[in-house]
Amino acid sequence: MVLMICLGAYAAGYYLSMFVFVSHPGRAAPREFDAQPETAVAILIPARDEGERAVRVIHSLLRQDHPGEIEIYLLLKDDTDSALPFLRDAFSELRDVQVQLTAPSRVTILERSNRRVYVVFTGVAGKSEKINAVTSGIRAPYTAIIDCDHQAQPAWIRSSLCLLRERNAQFIQGRRGPLSAAGFFRLWDSLHQHIGCELFNTAFARLGLTVFFTGTTAVMSTKLLQDNPLHVCITEDADFSYQVVLAGAKILHNPYYGSDEEVSPDLFSFLARRRRWANGHTGTFFRHLPRMWSSPLRWRERMQFLYHGLHYLVAVPVAALHLLIGFYFLQNLAPVHAGAAAFGGLYLALRISASQKTATTKLFTRVLEVAALFAWFFPAAVIAVNLTLAVLANDAPRALPPVPYVWQIVGLICFAAPPLVLLAGLAGFRQLGAGTFGAVVVTYPVAFYLDIAGVLIGLTDLVAGWSPWHAVTRADEENPGENTGENAGAHANENTGEQNAPRVAGAGIRRNWRLRDVPAALPALARAMRRSLIRKSPADAKEPYTMKNFWKSFRWIVPLLVIAVVVAAVMYTPRARIPLAGNACTPREHDSHPWIIAPEKLPEYCEDVRDVANNPDARRFAGGTGTFRVVRNDRLQRVDPAFWEPLDSTFFCNLAQFRPENVSLIPDGGVQFDLLPVAFGDRKFTAGSLATKDSADARYLYGRFEVSLKPVRGAGVVTAFFLYRFDPWQEIDTEFLGDDTTKLLLNVFYNPGEPGDQYNYGFRGTPVVVDLGFDAALDYHTYALEWDPEEIRWFVDGVLVHSRSAGRPTPIPHLPMRFYMNVWPTCSAELAGAFDRSILPTAARFRSVKIYGYQPAAFPAYSNWIESFFSDTNGPRTWRDEAEWMQPRK
Repeated sequence: MVLMICLGAYAAGYYLSMFVFVSHPGRAAPREFDAQPETAVAILIPARDEGERAVRVIHSLLRQDHPGEIEIYLLLKDDTDSALPFLRDAFSELRDVQVQLTAPSRVTILERSNRRVYVVFTGVAGKSEKINAVTSGIRAPYTAIIDCDHQAQPAWIRSSLCLLRERNAQFIQGRRGPLSAAGFFRLWDSLHQHIGCELFNTAFARLGLTVFFTGTTAVMSTKLLQDNPLHVCITEDADFSYQVVLAGAKILHNPYYGSDEEVSPDLFSFLARRRRWANGHTGTFFRHLPRMWSSPLRWRERMQFLYHGLHYLVAVPVAALHLLIGFYFLQNLAPVHAGAAAFGGLYLALRISASQKTATTKLFTRVLEVAALFAWFFPAAVIAVNLTLAVLANDAPRALPPVPYVWQIVGLICFAAPPLVLLAGLAGFRQLGAGTFGAVVVTYPVAFYLDIAGVLIGLTDLVAGWSPWHAVTRADEENPGENTGENAGAHANENTGEQNAPRVAGAGIRRNWRLRDVPAALPALARAMRRSLIRKSPADAKEPYTMKNFWKSFRWIVPLLVIAVVVAAVMYTPRARIPLAGNACTPREHDSHPWIIAPEKLPEYCEDVRDVANNPDARRFAGGTGTFRVVRNDRLQRVDPAFWEPLDSTFFCNLAQFRPENVSLIPDGGVQFDLLPVAFGDRKFTAGSLATKDSADARYLYGRFEVSLKPVRGAGVVTAFFLYRFDPWQEIDTEFLGDDTTKLLLNVFYNPGEPGDQYNYGFRGTPVVVDLGFDAALDYHTYALEWDPEEIRWFVDGVLVHSRSAGRPTPIPHLPMRFYMNVWPTCSAELAGAFDRSILPTAARFRSVKIYGYQPAAFPAYSNWIESFFSDTNGPRTWRDEAEWMQPRK
């Protein structure tokens, strides 16, 4: 509940932002800016081995419709940067430079009219260090920052300056969009950065709040940047945002124009970006948190600061709740199913960790990374296995988490918050179509797990004090031309006369996920899958494959084997192998009917304790092929009227009348059934009994029934818990006989037929007495009755003391029954001794009841086939196969 309240409070912020966004008219309407400010602007492009992208972003800036002076600074570390060859090809000034370029230095590569482009060799690698190296020398009143993998929209600078002038502000963040959102990773990276962020920015602006610097596509007062140099950290944008916002500055939002950027095309980049943000953003938040209380912020601005700073930390309660639910479901899984979940979770953790390029860092870093991922994916695998078993067993309640329905609804609302916000943003920004909607809904669970995985390893890095960071992939390096948009192609720039690099036009999410484009996209998808599954030949593509190279080429073999192992394990339901304790067992007189076999015809019907004690190899084992899961755990703090019915009845040979008032609560927990010398009707005594309600929900077909109780000691008194039905009569008993509470009477009544058939023969049933080895009346012990289609088993304190398989000596009861608990005086001295009235009043005490539902094997034939490999027989045998008296004479 605590975790759900935390998540619910955070999800409320999502829904509030969504409400503000959808209620804002004209939120995505374009705007024309007539003003022509001639203010000079310096644009900084920090770059690191961006190759041709450096030329593209420069030319997108040269196309700006701003009439004022623009100075463009491409910030490189030194002349070894991969952008230099492309810059030499694109700009003749740089081709003419023959001297060795060293840092720090500046080279002018273009000077036309009011546009100048400089390449600055800073001698430093970090983005913040590059920007700080040139900030002090900027003379323009405004400075813009844009990353090298972006392409600016033509109206970005002019519209930003107009908005700054209108609102008399110093800082404005531009709108961002994707160059392409084709593919799962690009789609979700764009949804997070270009739909989610823009929706929140729009909502913040609508509420009169600041937005936050995203590290790119921003225009600000040069003095503001000079007075607040960027902090050297892995998320300098968050640090700069908090620094200026806590000082009282406000960052505006330009919802009309900005830039289009490349987004994560692969698993490594998708996770690495979230890892970096979770680490740097959260660390920066805690570093600035003490300043919040002394800052000039209003209360709602402080709430916004907390909400923004905790964005990634909210993954901690999500993971904690996820872990708790996973461990709950783990209790219901057989060991083989739990092992399959652990195997699958560990494989995912190792596979994703390997994708993160941390193998070159410290081993302890890698171990922590795998541990964090395993703690996330193992519960996910448990939940997936449990859900699969629930579907196979057609048991929907098994898949539900162990919380009241109201909290399940709260959890669903929290889980649905991100996709609903994104869908609202897609609709508001006119990016929602049938294809986009389907893609978001279908792929959200996968994106959710991957997103949280990246955040968790980032938070692990933060706690451990590490910042493992590698440059991410921003385009398909194998096919860089695939993502060029419909306006791709070389063309002359009207300002420079130079031949431009191919221009990439922002495609938008909706255009990449149109349903009508699916058939045309299938060949490209097939090529991508082929590249992903089959590696190219080593060395030379023309070199023929050897057998060794052939196997190396198919990297899908390992994941396919992992999937096969997990599926095989989930399909298999193992047969339980429970050792039968050597408790002395004595048959009592049985009924004799066609469906009851005489005990003398059944070897090992009652164990010979001497054989087990003297020869461990003689020990028998029991167990069926199904599994059991808890459906009710009742501590009997009260008698739930929706589940329990206190009886007001009696039966033959019961000297007492059951009365509801004879069922009372015990102060320290549990109920007691009073046996009193009070006459009622034609009976001289009253007693207590509880039964499950006579309804479909409280009738059980197979299951485990576990009771903690202390029976009455006294001749003629029976304390019992049992299952019972009539028409036809079927019953499974666990009874304590008052004349000797060191023994346990176990009994089965069986009559064939279907519900309503009046087969109700028998009187004694098939009773046996088992020696407990202690006096049950002295203290509480836990007793259990386990019933499945193949076998009935009785346990005492978790130890199996007796079992009956089908046909030994009766078929297994096969119809639903109610569960009962009671105490009563018997008229049969043979059963429990002559009734001793002197012990009255007395009471039997029941402390708790736990009821398990039975889950049969999903694929019994497959499970039996697997079992045949581990047994000394040729396959499963039925009781008819094993009963010698039923075999034809030879």
